[in-house]
Amino acid sequence: MISSIIRKHPHLSLLLLSALLLLATNGNHSLLAHDEGYYAMQARWILETQDWLTPQWWGTPNYDRTIGIQWLIALIYKLLGISDFNARLPSIISCTISVLLTYQIGKITFNKKIAFLAAIILCLMPIWIFEGRSATQNTALVCVELLGIWALLRAEELGTKQKNQKIFWGILAGSTFGLGFLIKGFMIILPGVAIIPYLIFKNKQHRHLTNVGIYLGLIIGVIPATLWLILSCFKYNSLFPVTDLFGKLFTLSADNTYNPGTFYYFWNIPLNTFPWALFSVIGFLYVWFSRTSQKYHLSLLLGYPTILFLLLCIFRTRTPYYPLQLLPFMAILAAVGLFNLENIYQMRKYKLNKIIFYVLNVFTILGILLIIAGSLIILDITIPGIALTSQIKQYGILGIILGASWATIITTWQKRKLLPDKYWLLSWLISPYLAITTLGFTGILGDRNPGFKKEINQENIAEIIYSYPINFIIDVPKNNLVDIKVQDYTDVDISKHFLLLSFYTPKLGKILPIENLPTESYAWINPKISKTFLNQYQIIGTVKNWQLIHKH
Repeated sequence: MISSIIRKHPHLSLLLLSALLLLATNGNHSLLAHDEGYYAMQARWILETQDWLTPQWWGTPNYDRTIGIQWLIALIYKLLGISDFNARLPSIISCTISVLLTYQIGKITFNKKIAFLAAIILCLMPIWIFEGRSATQNTALVCVELLGIWALLRAEELGTKQKNQKIFWGILAGSTFGLGFLIKGFMIILPGVAIIPYLIFKNKQHRHLTNVGIYLGLIIGVIPATLWLILSCFKYNSLFPVTDLFGKLFTLSADNTYNPGTFYYFWNIPLNTFPWALFSVIGFLYVWFSRTSQKYHLSLLLGYPTILFLLLCIFRTRTPYYPLQLLPFMAILAAVGLFNLENIYQMRKYKLNKIIFYVLNVFTILGILLIIAGSLIILDITIPGIALTSQIKQYGILGIILGASWATIITTWQKRKLLPDKYWLLSWLISPYLAITTLGFTGILGDRNPGFKKEINQENIAEIIYSYPINFIIDVPKNNLVDIKVQDYTDVDISKHFLLLSFYTPKLGKILPIENLPTESYAWINPKISKTFLNQYQIIGTVKNWQLIHKH
């Protein structure tokens, strides 16, 4: 029955399956300071000041990044109100649409079964779900990129017929470049470069380079970002919005602050997509050695992610979320690898069948070990050399859930001929799906700062911050009270909590020196400020060493 529903309504099935992963919650939500709190706060200021041009920090224009995601979050605020969950809604929506687009791309390049499996695998990549539940630019950028690639494939399907429709899809594809820039700035250049081999070497097949719609789309797509920058320059009668934006690009390309090493992605991507990166490699090789089929769009399925991966490795700034753009294609290739595992096994070339058998046994053993470890943790059985802290104990049930279906992998594989078509694949999918859902329902995925949220919701503090404007007393670098950015603070904890306090304080006052604090007013005090200044003030409460004071 379930398989029948999936066959008849694949989009609805994927929508429901991905929505559960993205929306599962215990009711508590809290933001990470960087970068969630930053975008959530900038969007709040857009709405409160009705200044839709300026990305700002406490009134100071800060054009170090584009404004697309802040606009989307601000629109959600306007419709549904300001909250941490609503700040994440654009990412949740983008993540869901990306799953559906992955299915569409997989269906065009392969078939419905592989496409559906690819979409599910994408949902089960840990970093994908984490970023899909974050108030950041990342899944929105991927969504726009996938939309453009899907539009190119749709235009290719039309061939030389239906010229008007081909132009329409070309306009849609071309416009995504400019929209991607509005969302994440110059990062859109990397996928733009990576798609060039597909556009050039497959031009005889798709004729995209002669599709006037693509060029119209490129022009239309850059209009919002161009207008935003032009109007911003006119507003401040200066070119600093443009120079700030380019300055961030040059800083990231030359700075070593976020450079964990050239080979960072070689281990980070497999770790953040475990275990699917392994099957992506298998799928990559399978597609490569089966390249005689025109159906495989080699330059797109293999060339695009390979070039994008190399470009990401070359770019000096490296983060866990930059490779998010690769994940839909990794998911498609992983689906190809898993779906054709039996065919590869039957080839018996280079002892591939033995290698596959060993891999299946390793994952089966891993599943059994996870069940044993989870059981020991739940039963509170002392393990020599390991202290079972409360934090470790909450993961006991996850070990059992994650190991449950993986422990059956070798059994379902050996009995695959007795099961309905490809049902053995479920042994790979069920445990990760249930484990991620459990992480959602326990609050681990959505409640990123539970300690902070608990402290700021103390009754004595909440009563004040919801009733009165709260000023901030901080140690401003170089005694400059105007040109202030959250990045200026060298103390990471102070910077982080300053940002979160700014977002979670409903009524913001001003940033002031302590001597200028008006009587009968309230303020958050930076922990670094000498306590000798506080003798004349009433201390209401403390949040992460920041004290809420009242000046009588």
